[in-house]
Amino acid sequence: MEGTASSQSLCARCARLSKTCCHDREIYISPGDVRRIGAHLKRYDYFDWKPAGDGAYLDQADDPIWQRHVFRPDGRRRVLKHKTDGGCIFLGNQGCQLPEQIRPLVCRLHPFTYTAAGLDPDPSTECPRHLLPASVSVFAALNMSVAQASQWHRLLYEEILKEPSMRIGLAYDLRSIYLAEGYSEEETAEFDRDDTIVAIETTLQSLGHQTERIGHGRALAAALSSGRRWDLVFNIAEGMYGIGREAQVPALLDMYDIPYTFSDPLVMGLTLHKGLTKRVIRDAGIPTSDFLMVDLPEDADGVAFAPPYFIKPVAEGTGKGIGPLSIIHDRRELKAACSNMRDRYRQPVIVEPYLPGREFTTGIIGTGRTAGVLGTIEVHLLDSAEPGVYSYTNKEECESRVLYRLVRPEEDPVAAEAEAVALAAWRALGCRDAGRIDLRCDAAGRPMFMEVNPLAGIHPEHSDLPIICNLAGIPYRSLIERIIDSATERIKKGTSCASPSFTTGLTSPMPQTK
Repeated sequence: MEGTASSQSLCARCARLSKTCCHDREIYISPGDVRRIGAHLKRYDYFDWKPAGDGAYLDQADDPIWQRHVFRPDGRRRVLKHKTDGGCIFLGNQGCQLPEQIRPLVCRLHPFTYTAAGLDPDPSTECPRHLLPASVSVFAALNMSVAQASQWHRLLYEEILKEPSMRIGLAYDLRSIYLAEGYSEEETAEFDRDDTIVAIETTLQSLGHQTERIGHGRALAAALSSGRRWDLVFNIAEGMYGIGREAQVPALLDMYDIPYTFSDPLVMGLTLHKGLTKRVIRDAGIPTSDFLMVDLPEDADGVAFAPPYFIKPVAEGTGKGIGPLSIIHDRRELKAACSNMRDRYRQPVIVEPYLPGREFTTGIIGTGRTAGVLGTIEVHLLDSAEPGVYSYTNKEECESRVLYRLVRPEEDPVAAEAEAVALAAWRALGCRDAGRIDLRCDAAGRPMFMEVNPLAGIHPEHSDLPIICNLAGIPYRSLIERIIDSATERIKKGTSCASPSFTTGLTSPMPQTK
């Protein structure tokens, strides 16, 4: 609704009487409104998805576009939140507190009534003209012209027709639930915090999508068997049991032919196993250090490279099992260290040469040949950190133990080489949509592939991938939007299976860097 600062402002008069057109009324906001208001406020918590309380909104026989494109199949639409007194959250005693070019288009168009065909030239009788002096018209009081209204009307319908209509399910393992069931902090380290799910959910809603929380794999199985379906599932479920646990949710979704974000079961099953992943990377001609898989204690006798060694569980994430004791300086201590780690984590241990050089994490967006680098950070351990290793403890307490520095490949040849290695690895493995590649330099300063995380943590401030984006100037909302765009684009093109990328990656040489 348009207002002026003059004493004749109808908006201000109505606001003081708590009788504005947005008081106790549902104000629909378009996708463009979301972008404009969100960019102005730097947040997206100002709207809800609600069914229309006024039945007249549901009877749009004169404007079928409104019904078809504004309302979701369940009858909800995106509307501004209200204060407890019934006023819109942006309503002050002088009318709307948002700048004119930020206000919702529906508000700007009042007091016109309209359909897709155009504006009704006469102002709505809802406007209390009796509050104005006889010499002042409604349009003058609202500082509005017909030309302006026509422009806003055209833009409103353009944005309505662009309205996204995806119903997106959220699959995840929530750390607080497993902790409440008695699991330890370390056992639940890979799982998501409650505020991570809130951040993803509100961001998807700000992009115009409906969301439904599904939960872990067992909840997904129950939902699928009961007939629930989604246009897309935003999958960050890690799974609790088995070396193929990250593949469980993608496999279920493939079984029901429901598209989802991130990599498929083949990639998820492979990449959680660090040893098998390094074999593929090595065969693809991508730089990675030597390694040995230790299943039985005597397997450690077969190590063919010199100490110091670095050991870690073969199928854990979030730095689980990694700490100062992962660095073994004496060959005679290797067998016992591997045996202890194997017993604790009940899985084989991978042994690698300890790499003493710089450590990088590269964020990747996209799939196959369309994949690109979001940015790369160098990991610097502070004096308060456990020394020499990006450990579980250092990751959990990264705010006080770690400094992340964005590196620029155009200024740093080693960073450029690290990004080339990361992108080649991403493509060779057939990873999709978004994730991370971890690298560390050897004694000669050459970046070596260490690990891939195709299901990277996505907490807005705490997780490495969003940290990369934050330092690179990429808003969290943009990251989520680009993940959705990547998934929908490959699904649209029929390239949701990773096999073509996987095969191509193995036969393609690594990009050369200078």
